[in-house]
Amino acid sequence: MFFSESLVPISGNDFSKLFLEFNKEAFRLELLQDFNIPDEEKDFKTFRSGVLKPTPNSNAYWHDLIIKANNKSARFKRVRLIEEPLSIYTKFEIAWGYLDNIPVGEHVYIISPAQIEKMAEKVPALIDYWLFDETICIIMHYDLIGRFLGAFRLPEDFISTYIDLKNYALSVGISLLSTDYSKKSNLRP
Repeated sequence: MFFSESLVPISGNDFSKLFLEFNKEAFRLELLQDFNIPDEEKDFKTFRSGVLKPTPNSNAYWHDLIIKANNKSARFKRVRLIEEPLSIYTKFEIAWGYLDNIPVGEHVYIISPAQIEKMAEKVPALIDYWLFDETICIIMHYDLIGRFLGAFRLPEDFISTYIDLKNYALSVGISLLSTDYSKKSNLRP
């Protein structure tokens, strides 16, 4: 990444505060098909055993954030790249995450690999990121097997490019609920 020298690491506490302090919109672009998140290991194992519905309160913290945002007329929006065939992790993320989060107010859209080429033309690096109120952009850094390596604040000079990418992704994204991915029967591990 040509701007990597100017990325500023953000602490876990400072990153967490952004989810509480944004006023209008928290946007997430997710491109990886598999994430390797230690906090999800137990739930992921349960899903792989055939349980298609999340355990009660497994998403309580996230739901609380979404509800608090909705109460102040702010929104969580997410655009997720989906590749065929779906990885087991992607099925898990849809079944146990997105389909559980949408009823409390998260907006989830799907894009295909065919749309990635056009997206790549719009930014210096096509990577996972969060954008808060179109003023703070946090680059999410993962290794090749989806282990989280850190979060970095993007310099202000590059934010407009990632706002444009957000707008493009939302314009071509399809609501998850209008796809076959929203049917639990299609999400068996």
